[in-house]
Amino acid sequence: MPTMHNPAHPGEVLLEYLPESVGISEAAKRLGVTRQALSAIVNGRAGISAEMALRLESTLNQDRIPMNNPLSPFLDTLSRPMEIAGRVLLGLYFLIPGLTKITGFSGTLAYMELHGVPLALPVLLLTIPLQVGAGLALIFNRQVRTAAFVLAGMTLLINVFMHDFWNDYPGGNAQHELQNFIKNLGIFAGLLLLAARRPGDSPRHPS
Repeated sequence: MPTMHNPAHPGEVLLEYLPESVGISEAAKRLGVTRQALSAIVNGRAGISAEMALRLESTLNQDRIPMNNPLSPFLDTLSRPMEIAGRVLLGLYFLIPGLTKITGFSGTLAYMELHGVPLALPVLLLTIPLQVGAGLALIFNRQVRTAAFVLAGMTLLINVFMHDFWNDYPGGNAQHELQNFIKNLGIFAGLLLLAARRPGDSPRHPS
């Protein structure tokens, strides 16, 4: 008579699909459930409901929990240095232009007036400390989300008023303004990602 074996609990099978680099807390966050709920499943204390099965299928199909990605250990190791480098470079991108606006104040003001920026002088006087202050905040990791949000709004306004390639100006270069417009959209996107990042989303130090 063949020996009967108890089937493995679904939680045991699920645990095998979670790579070591993704802990229970991170997997629960990506699935949109509490850590306690997921822990109960993988430890065999609870079954997988129909709703949880749908969440698992959707998450795994979208590859939101990486499965055996050979680059994961490499990217995990570099996550902190990459975050610092990206944040510092973004900060410098605003700090340096903010400082050059001081040394080239009259030229910047003339350029703003040429493009029809309303209240050009007060706007320039406000822009300089915002660029310098928020740029330093990114570099030194202080109030990063707020600084990124402020700079994102400023970048959008600069695009609309200063890189308006759709308008014709004496001695203007529409192609150059278009390139600046597109480049600033990329900067704007990076700032939105920083502003949207919650404290728990910061890259972890490798163990």
